[in-house]
Amino acid sequence: MTASIGAHALEALARRAAEAVCVADARYDCTAKLAQTADLFAQVIASGRFLPQFLTELDDEERRNWVECCPPEEDAPAAQEETYVRAMPQGRGVWFPPAVRGKNPVPQAGAQTVAVRCLQPLLPCEGIALGCVNLAAHLGAGDLPALDEALLCDTVSIAVHLLDNALDAAGYPDGRCSRMTRATRRIGIGVMGLAEVLGARGLAYDSDEARAFAAGVWRTLRTQAEEASRRLALARGPFPLFAESVYRDGAARRNAALTAQAPDAALAALCGVTPGALPRGEASAEACLRMQAALQDEADGAVLLPVRFASRDEAQRLCALAYSLGCAGVAIDRGDEGRAQPEKAAQEAEPPAGGQASLATSAEGSEAQSRTQVQWDEARFCPNCGRPLQRERGRLCCPTCGPLPSPQTAE
Repeated sequence: MTASIGAHALEALARRAAEAVCVADARYDCTAKLAQTADLFAQVIASGRFLPQFLTELDDEERRNWVECCPPEEDAPAAQEETYVRAMPQGRGVWFPPAVRGKNPVPQAGAQTVAVRCLQPLLPCEGIALGCVNLAAHLGAGDLPALDEALLCDTVSIAVHLLDNALDAAGYPDGRCSRMTRATRRIGIGVMGLAEVLGARGLAYDSDEARAFAAGVWRTLRTQAEEASRRLALARGPFPLFAESVYRDGAARRNAALTAQAPDAALAALCGVTPGALPRGEASAEACLRMQAALQDEADGAVLLPVRFASRDEAQRLCALAYSLGCAGVAIDRGDEGRAQPEKAAQEAEPPAGGQASLATSAEGSEAQSRTQVQWDEARFCPNCGRPLQRERGRLCCPTCGPLPSPQTAE
């Protein structure tokens, strides 16, 4: 485990998360041994094998805002549905409607748009429960260690169960979000620690071998998630919109979507590994996009790896490359507050022939918006309870313990 917050603090978080979501089992089986389920969930989380995104949202008030929901106003107007590229709010990047909407599991329910916080394609009012498998925790021993595939499959099966429970245990902004989220039961399981695994196996990040290996890992993840979702459907029933979905002619499944790569820097910091499928150290933006494309084929949702660029020409080239590779979009690594914002440099970049938009153009005032909203300092944790800290008005604050007297981290 990592020394970022200490094993004891992570174990406490794991137990709280597990106990909060395991009670959902009682809705489907009144004889369920909830304590046993909680022990299983807590063990997997505390060992760093799988961390749900809502782990960083736990607090004493148990608000349970654990599901990322897409407000109805974020849905694209009909006149814009066929555009080549659309900007995300708050300067987060761009997404490609043809790629995103081509993966819509329930087209009859509406058009998907990328929700800005989780960077995932969602239907209007739909939500998603997210989490990450720590690949580094599944490495075997030896000079060129292999992934323990049996352990990985076990982790993914438990992750599907845990996140499906979270959809029932979570709170929602309003009834529309609650109904739509439970109608599709979308979850998103991604990875972290890929760079550590590639390094252990002696694979260069920007290589065909590394991309093939990573795609194979995601293929295993997706296949096992689908099997776990089918088993849950036998016990609990398929998601309510299954008969209207693209899966209606196949085996019933509990969840309309299962795999995705969402922002997970806070979770990676808890485990002391590299976030998502990002490289460890320097790698070109093009290398990140090629890795992103290799994984996108195996994902139900979006795989977005934040990249940096500094010129209009580079922005145009990367946007065209990402689109041609079949990526869902391009996420921007905004960097520190003082760095030049790449979307400004890319404002006049042009898409390939037939396109109508530019890379990373964002709504007026989005830069001011991003400065005023609470920013997570994902490298810092409360020395008392181990929770990730927030930065509010220049001060580090713990959601549980309150403002700290001075900037500090827990070792």
